[in-house]
Amino acid sequence: MVLGVLPLFAGAKTPSKRSDFSGQWNLDFNQTKNPPAGLTAYSVNVSQDQQQLKVGTSVQGNLRLSGGNGQYPRRGGGYPGGGYPGGMGMPRPIGMGWPRGGRRGSVGPGQSRRLETIAFKLYPASAVYKLDGTPSTAHLGDRDRSDAAAKAEWAKGGKQLKLTLLGQGADRSGQMQFEDRWKLDGQYLKIDRKVHTPNGSTTVHLVFRKEIPEPASATTQSAAKSPPKP
Repeated sequence: MVLGVLPLFAGAKTPSKRSDFSGQWNLDFNQTKNPPAGLTAYSVNVSQDQQQLKVGTSVQGNLRLSGGNGQYPRRGGGYPGGGYPGGMGMPRPIGMGWPRGGRRGSVGPGQSRRLETIAFKLYPASAVYKLDGTPSTAHLGDRDRSDAAAKAEWAKGGKQLKLTLLGQGADRSGQMQFEDRWKLDGQYLKIDRKVHTPNGSTTVHLVFRKEIPEPASATTQSAAKSPPKP
């Protein structure tokens, strides 16, 4: 009887260990396709434990949207729809009422570049995701720091992490959604980021290299170990 039960335990799958994304990650421009013009550096600082994932992002460079000051204009700012550049102020929420074969997937080159810039510029500077799947609140990078619901979901047996941000733009006239899928590849963090707006969608593929702290020099280590002279 015991011999018959042992194969059942042997065949049972042990829970896979979830990926740990902690660290300082810097965008690898050689492996990231078509980064926005004007972007000089982009980094992600991640702190992760069993309960939550803290994400801080830093964008350097001159990333400008269609608004002259590089930000979305407020209501009545001169763009069609009264809100986002390119008519993004259409009051149509993400995932509801999209016409079949309509504008969500068909954007021109100019609008596509704007959406790619949004993927960097309007992503929150800081966000905390609860790893039990319950939602939290983050703030988008627009002028009004609009609220966005943040949610995390594990995939591929804990090897990938799906992060979703759903919020409204500065004029509250249409929803915007960021959907990230994170995975590790050695010393690289690969993020596929989908951006959905009422006026179209796009996906950017980001590759980050982990920053490895330089070890202390032999001279410094020797000095630290040597007792002070009397």
